[in-house]
Amino acid sequence: MRGVNMKRMAGCAALVAAMLLGPGALDQASAFEGRSFTASAEAVTVNFQYGIPGFILTDKYIDYGGPTAQARFESVGGKRAQAQFPYIGYQADYPGLYATVAAQFTATPPQLPSYPFRAAADSDGQSEQVIGQESAPYFVKAKATTESTNSIARFGAPPGSDGASAPSSLAKTEIIDRADGVTVIAETVAQSFSLGPLSVTDMRAKSTSSYTSGAADVVTKTETFVKGVAAGTMAFSFGPDGLKVAQNGVPVPAEQGLSALNQALAPAGFEIHFAASRTLPGGAAAAAFEIVQMHPVPGAGEGREGIFRIRFGGVISQISLGA
Repeated sequence: MRGVNMKRMAGCAALVAAMLLGPGALDQASAFEGRSFTASAEAVTVNFQYGIPGFILTDKYIDYGGPTAQARFESVGGKRAQAQFPYIGYQADYPGLYATVAAQFTATPPQLPSYPFRAAADSDGQSEQVIGQESAPYFVKAKATTESTNSIARFGAPPGSDGASAPSSLAKTEIIDRADGVTVIAETVAQSFSLGPLSVTDMRAKSTSSYTSGAADVVTKTETFVKGVAAGTMAFSFGPDGLKVAQNGVPVPAEQGLSALNQALAPAGFEIHFAASRTLPGGAAAAAFEIVQMHPVPGAGEGREGIFRIRFGGVISQISLGA
C-alpha cells in the first residue's frame, strides 16, 4: 500500500510541475544528467540596413534580410523554428499587432491573414510547415520535434559546389539533441552576387557549437569564405588565412590589401569591411563581409551622413548551459 501511495505522490508531483512550468516541462534533459540547456541558431544570408546615426531616436530605419533561418531548443521548455524570405523581422507578426491596436476601438476587429512568406514550427503545436517546393527556386521550411529543430530558407537554385556560379541564396539552421550531447549548426550560402563594379562568386559562413556529456564547456567553430571577387582590376578572397588581394594578377601586400580595394571602389561610393568573428556566451558569431555606402543627408544636420549597409555572414550558434 505504501508503494502505491508513493507512486500516486510522484504522479501528482509530475502533474503539478507540468501545470506550473507549462508544455515541455517534463522533457528529458538528454545526456546532461538533469542539467538543463538552451540552444539557439540564427542564419541570415544577407542583411540590408539603412540609417542616419544620431538623427532621431533610432539609427536604423531599415533592417531587413534575405533568406533567414532561426531555431531554438530548450531542454526543459519549448522547441521552435522559423524561416522567412523576405525577412521583415517583428513586422511579420502584423496580424497580432493590428488586432492589439484595433481592439482599442472595436470589440471584434477583423483578422488579417498571416505573413505568407514565413514558415514556423513548434513541438507543442504545429510541428512542421513548408512553403514552396524543395526542387523549386523558392523554398521555406521549419520543423520542431522533441529531438531536434531545423529550418531552411532558400531563394534561387539549390547551391552548387564551392565556386559554382548559379544564383543562389540559402540560410539553414539545425539543433540536434542526442543521447551523448547537443549540436547546433547555423549556415549561409550566397552565390553569384553583384553590385555596381563589385561581383562575388561565392560566399559561405558557418558556425557550429557542440556540447558532449561530461565536457567542461561548449566548443564552437566558425568559418567564413568569400571567393571569386572582382572590383575593377582588383580581385580578392577571404578565408581562414585572412584577406588576399591581387591587382592584374599580382599579389598586393596584406597590409595594403583592404586600402587598395576601397580605393578601387571609391568612384562608385562603396567601401568594404570585414567584421571579425565574435565570441558569445556558449557560442560565437562567424566573421562577416560588409559593403557600405555613405552619403550626405540635407536637413539632417551638418556633417551627418546616411549609411547603407549590406552584410553577409555573421551566423550565430549558441548553447547556454544551466545548473
